[in-house]
Amino acid sequence: MRLRLENDRLQSEVVELRKLVGTCRSGSEAEGECEDPMRVRSLELELQHAREALAALKADRKRLKAEKFDLLNQMKQLYGTLEDKEKELRDFIRNYEQV
Repeated sequence: MRLRLENDRLQSEVVELRKLVGTCRSGSEAEGECEDPMRVRSLELELQHAREALAALKADRKRLKAEKFDLLNQMKQLYGTLEDKEKELRDFIRNYEQV
């Protein structure tokens, strides 16, 4: 869910930046605003941070999937062990009753 929200936010930011670039190229935007290096740099930094956050979220998601798979395998082994012990207990009780 967080990945989708972050992706949507980044896509809307890309659309805004494309509009800004388009208006700057057409000359309809004020010259100073189109070439404001501080604004461009801050947008580049924000975009870089968003990309890093997205990469971290993807890595976390991958790690959590691996942990989930590992836990599932552990649960399967645990159930198998429990079934074996239950069978042993039944056999012991059956043998005890016969003696």
